Amino acid sequence: MKKIFFFLLFFIPINSFSCEMVEVKEIFSFNDAKYVFTGKIASKVYAKDSLTYVVTFNIYKHYKKAKSYPQNIKMKFESESKYTHIESCCGDFSCKVGDEWLIFADKPNSKSPFYRMGVNSQSIENGKISEKLEKIFEKVKTFNINDYIFESGDSFNYCRNVTDIKNILRSAKVKCYPKDATVLSCLINKNGKLKLVKVKKGIVVVRDTIFDLITRIEDKKGYPISEFEKDAIKLLKKVKRWEIKKDSKTGKGVCYIKDIFIYCDFESKKWGYWF
Repeated sequence: MKKIFFFLLFFIPINSFSCEMVEVKEIFSFNDAKYVFTGKIASKVYAKDSLTYVVTFNIYKHYKKAKSYPQNIKMKFESESKYTHIESCCGDFSCKVGDEWLIFADKPNSKSPFYRMGVNSQSIENGKISEKLEKIFEKVKTFNINDYIFESGDSFNYCRNVTDIKNILRSAKVKCYPKDATVLSCLINKNGKLKLVKVKKGIVVVRDTIFDLITRIEDKKGYPISEFEKDAIKLLKKVKRWEIKKDSKTGKGVCYIKDIFIYCDFESKKWGYWF
């Protein structure tokens, strides 16, 4: 079992132990925001106890259609550690008067006088955003969530199997395989039904050039599938039902990939798995 333990160490991404957030694609930051704009910080005012401060953005340009277009927006932040005396593993967030920003803004609730800075908000120079973001904002009306396949790291609900994997593996035979561990990718449709199972190392994901989302999966040419992997695929193909991955804004199901680490333990003569 030692080599399985080492495999798990390498399989777990390094940044899962850091303070990094799950990556959110810019198109979802755009859809989730009430306003998307570029602007300059006109004022930064600390509270009397200096533990928080309020920033006012004067807006240059709005990128998202809205019922109204405010000329300025206020946001409230926790002050830097020299005021709070609280150190963050991610470091201080700080900004100053005159800084220019691209902001994805929403409100924590309708009664709050302050807006919230959304994921993918970023500092800019000379009022210009990146060419990549320009293309996304130009094509946002063409975006259809049903055209894409999502991964477990994307900003959707975490999904597990509905069909009992343990019961399927419990009755499976264990052979003497030269290779006894692999990662399989299961493609699940928007209704939670299994479409296919592939060896993760044996596939290539094709991404849209604008939104950087997966459009299809292709087999990697020349990848040799072992006897162990063939048997593992047969077993996971029996896991027909999965939880539905849903878009948080619309509640509609989306197609997604679920990666599963599957292995054989020769000592106990059992199959095992791990998400």
